Amino acid sequence: TVSLTYEASEFIEKVEFAESSYTSQRVTEMVGGSTCYVFVTVKDGYKINKVFYKENEECKAESSYSGTYYTFKVPTDVDTVKLTFDVTKLMKFIAATTNEYEIYGLSSNYIAPGETVSFEISRKTGYKINSVSLSDGTAIAINSGSNTKYSFTMPTNDVSLVVDTTNVGTSVITIDKKDVISSMTVKDYLSKAIF
Repeated sequence: TVSLTYEASEFIEKVEFAESSYTSQRVTEMVGGSTCYVFVTVKDGYKINKVFYKENEECKAESSYSGTYYTFKVPTDVDTVKLTFDVTKLMKFIAATTNEYEIYGLSSNYIAPGETVSFEISRKTGYKINSVSLSDGTAIAINSGSNTKYSFTMPTNDVSLVVDTTNVGTSVITIDKKDVISSMTVKDYLSKAIF
């Protein structure tokens, strides 16, 4: 039998080994040549890129209804397998809805540096969005062909969303029914027909 272990680190919460992806029974050793299933829990703010069971021998990442797990064939030429991990520290993107605008479409607040972050901003009635940027000063332009979608590349540090707005107020339109009106269109500040 081959003993199963892993290299402990500050970003790993739990590692469990099993003989199947469906069993709740965990093991600490297996027969060489059999398939080992590995379930890894990382701390918030980290992402596993790769899991290695031998030097330069990568575990295969698999997906199930309960998340990602890893598999490898237990070597027959060793007494112990010690897993190692290639992990990325994720950066935090802080974006909050306010009484002036709403943020939606953001899949996560923890993002790997270099990944594209996409989201939408919907202004609330009476407000206009002047500019959108990150707390580090990076401007975020609106996506081409959109009035609400934005994207940027995640930097190597935590950032917050900064949205500059102006209160544009609201108007009331009164139509006297005794006047004959054959057609009328009312548009908002984005030239979007609202009436």
